[in-house]
Parts: sequence; structure tokens; C-alpha cells
Amino acid sequence: MPRPMTSRDSPRIAVPLDSRRAAVWSALAVALVSGLFSAFRVGRPIPWRDEAATLMTAGRPPAEIFTVVRHVDAVHAVYYLLMHYWQLVFGATVTADRYVSVVSVGVTAGLLVLLGREVRDLPTGVMAGLAFTVIPRVMWTSTEARSYALMTALVVATLLVFLAAARRDTWGWWVGYTLLVVLTAYVFLFAVLCFVVLPFVVAALPMTRRARLRWAGGTVVAGAAAIPLVLVGRAQSSQVSWIQAPDLKAPFTYQFFAANWMPLSLITNALAWVLLLGGLATLAVETRRAGRVRPPSGDGTMATGGTGSGGGWDRDALGQAVLVTGWLVLPTLLLVLGSYVTAPMYVARYLAMSDPAVALLIATAISAAAGLVAHGTTRVRSRGTRPATADATGHPAADPTFRLRSRRGAALAVAVVLLLAWGGATSRAWRSYHWVGAKSASWADFGHYIAEHKQPGDGLAVDDPMTLGLVHTQPTAMAGLRQINTIREYRETDQLWDTIVPVSAATTELAGTDRVWYVGFRIPDEDRAALEAAGFHEVLHRTASDGILVLFQRS
Repeated sequence: MPRPMTSRDSPRIAVPLDSRRAAVWSALAVALVSGLFSAFRVGRPIPWRDEAATLMTAGRPPAEIFTVVRHVDAVHAVYYLLMHYWQLVFGATVTADRYVSVVSVGVTAGLLVLLGREVRDLPTGVMAGLAFTVIPRVMWTSTEARSYALMTALVVATLLVFLAAARRDTWGWWVGYTLLVVLTAYVFLFAVLCFVVLPFVVAALPMTRRARLRWAGGTVVAGAAAIPLVLVGRAQSSQVSWIQAPDLKAPFTYQFFAANWMPLSLITNALAWVLLLGGLATLAVETRRAGRVRPPSGDGTMATGGTGSGGGWDRDALGQAVLVTGWLVLPTLLLVLGSYVTAPMYVARYLAMSDPAVALLIATAISAAAGLVAHGTTRVRSRGTRPATADATGHPAADPTFRLRSRRGAALAVAVVLLLAWGGATSRAWRSYHWVGAKSASWADFGHYIAEHKQPGDGLAVDDPMTLGLVHTQPTAMAGLRQINTIREYRETDQLWDTIVPVSAATTELAGTDRVWYVGFRIPDEDRAALEAAGFHEVLHRTASDGILVLFQRS
């Protein structure tokens, strides 16, 4: 009969049993490192239209926010309300708004330490938090004054509370789970797709019948609470008519590993998928119960009631493997399928909510590789060491202290090297997301140019209200410009954006202006004709990847 596999044989990194205190301090340290990393140069990129929407809407009084969301962006109402109170404390600027995402990324990284401890062990959790911080999509969301980073933190918190509730089965934990599901839905509706995996997890885990009923009851209550949001969002679905059919390459490339507009380097792509597949393979192997002894719950793995009768499978490990795998796969699969069955709804950045699953798999692969190397190193070094003692048969006995130290040292070295390799492979993404034109190349150029060359009495005309929204994100650059074709500012309406008219309807404003800066995706023929009819001619034309800047001067 083969002997049971011990911790010495396990592919996990051999570490002392970690305590709750060690886990909490590790989580706080990783959260701090992640937050500081994410905060560096977060205010450098020029904002884009979605961030302008956050700045403008959250800057309204709460009553006006609810008035606006009756017409548009109802699914973001709770986020706008949270940002309103954030702005009251930290100021109404896009950079201040982005710090919500910075804090959220740090919190998510810290929570991943605890979740990784539940799924595998504390070293895996620490590596997951660090690996998460440098996933290209995460580095992008950390610079966004939108809800992507916040909803990701809520998803991780919800799953962590779910696992605690499954283990302890008390009303308090199940109520917390229910409330977090509702809050996650109201911050970003699609984020609840991460919880579609939970029925499969519940079936896999060795939970009691009462715990399963409590989970089902909490889920039903949360679903019922989200129905009003679903109905309002469906009524406003026309506002996302811009979404195109899914790019089927996206889930394998830029969904996680680069932003929509940045080509994915071959090295990053290859390393990411090697680690992802390695993590999946490791979880699959470790769910096999046969011949393996589960470590006690003190080392950070879940212990919800034993292995159960899983037919050769460790049901605790199986449930956690199902959780991580489904969290990675199901949200993407459902959005892609939904885009073909109903209407296009897949947008790569929406799937930022699955980034933590990517990090957990990457960390699992790194941890397993480090453990295997350490195990091999221990055997080699123990054979080559001349000990001072011998066993009962007279054969040399390896020094156990030396073996433990060499194993831990080798494991740490391998883990650090692999983490650095992952960070190095994604460093190009950080540079791409933190230059001034990362989000809006045109406004990075146009805003700076207008600020340097504007003259007293100059006017500003735009082709679209959303373009005008960017003006509000750069008040200093645009200060002093007369609004030519803006008839009502957004604060005076119940709409998200300012109200504009064609330039031909703004003859009064044109009459008192000798120079007009025209900014937009393009200049409509009727606007150009109106300016020329009023005696203006083009004296400057600048083009960027996502817009044009034209200066008209009166003849």
C-alpha cells in the first residue's frame, strides 16, 4: 500500500502553518504595496468621455443624480452616488475620482491574499495579490474614474464571505453574503455573472443541507432585490447600441492582458497562458483525494466538513477549483453567448471582474512550480550533505533543519523569479496606460495646444455633447473660451451632457467672436458652411487618432 503523501512530498511550498494574524498582516502589506503601485502617476493620463460622465454626474446633488438616471445610466446610479460623497471630501476632479479605483485595487489585492489562503495556502494568496496588481487590465482599471475596480473588489469580498458562510453556516455570514451580492449588482450589474458559478460550487462543497438552503434563500432575496435595476437597465438598453459583435480573439488576448487599443506582446501572451494553464492543471491534480492527506484548516485551506464522498475527489479542493475556474470562464462565456442570442453586450473591459481569478491561477502555477523545484532541491542537497549523525542502520542522516531551510529558500527564489518575470512581461502595459495620451490621444494634444495658443475672446464649438464633456475635465486649459453652440449646460438639465445646437443656429455667439476652435471627431459640412458664411476661414487643422482640431479665424 502506498504511503500517504506528506507535506514533504506535496508540490506546495513547505511553510509553517500560518495563523490568522499572519494572514491579516500579509493582506494589509500586499494591499498597501498594491495601492501605492497603482497610485503612481494615476493622474497623468488625460480623461476620456466615460470619466467625464463620472465627474459631471457625481458633481450634482443627490436629487439631481436620481433625476438624471431616470433617463440614462440607471445601472450606474449607486456608483455616481458614492462618487458624489467622495467628491465632497476629496474634491471634484478626475484625479481624485481615480483614487477610488486605486484604493479598490489595493483592497482587492489584500482580499486576494485571504481568498488565496482559502483556496490553497497563504504564500499562494500573497502571490495572487501581487500578480493581480500587475495584470495589464488591472493596471488600466486603476487609472479609471469608473466602477470597474470597485466592482471587482466587491466580487472578491462577496466570494470570500460566501466561503466563510459555507464553513460556519451562521445567519450573520449569510446575511452579509446577500447584502454584498445586492451591492455588487447595483454598482455594476454584469458583475453578478461572477456568481453564476456558485450553484456548482455549492454542489461540489461538503455543505450541510441547511447551509445549502440558506445560500439558496439569500441568493433568491438578492435576485429579487436586483429586479428593479434589471428592468430599468433593459428600458435604457438603447444607450449601449454602440456595442459591436464580440471579437472572439479578445477573451484570449486583450480582455485581461492589454487594453482594447494596445497590441499584445507575444511574450506577455505566452507567459500568461502558460501560467494560466499551469494553474488550472495544478488545481485539477490537487482535487484528487486518493492517496493524499488534506492539511488541517490552520494552514489556510478550507475545512467545511471533511472530504465527503466525492468518489476519489477531495470535495473541499474540488469546490474551490470549480469556483476559480468558473469565475474565469462563465462571465465571459455568458456575455459572448448573450451577444449572439439577444443583442451585443460583450465589452472586454466589463470582464475586469474576472481578473482576480486570473491572478489566483497565475499564483497557483508559480506556487506549484516553486514547490516542485524545492522538493527536488531538498532531495539533491540531502544526498550531498555529510551529516554529523547517522540513523539506526549506520547510513548518513540528512539534517532536517538544513533540508527545511534549503527547501524554503529554493521555493522562495523560484517564486520571486517567476513573479518578476510576470511583472517584467507586463511592464510595457504600465507605460502604455500612464502616458498623457493613454486614454484620449486627441485631447492630450488639443487641450495642451489650445491652452498655449488661445486668445481673449476666442470661442469653442464641438460636434457632439460628449466631446464637450471633455472640456469640463480640463477647466484650466479651456478657461476663458466662449461656448459657441452650447445652449444649456448639463447642470441646467436632467440630461447627462450639455445641450448643443448646430453652429448655424449660434449666429449670436459667432457675431462677437473673431476666432473659433472647433473640436470633435469630424466637422460636419453644415457647421463648416455656417462658419464660412459668417466670414471665417480655416487657419489651422490638427488631426489625432480619435479627433480633429480646427481653428477658424474671421477674414
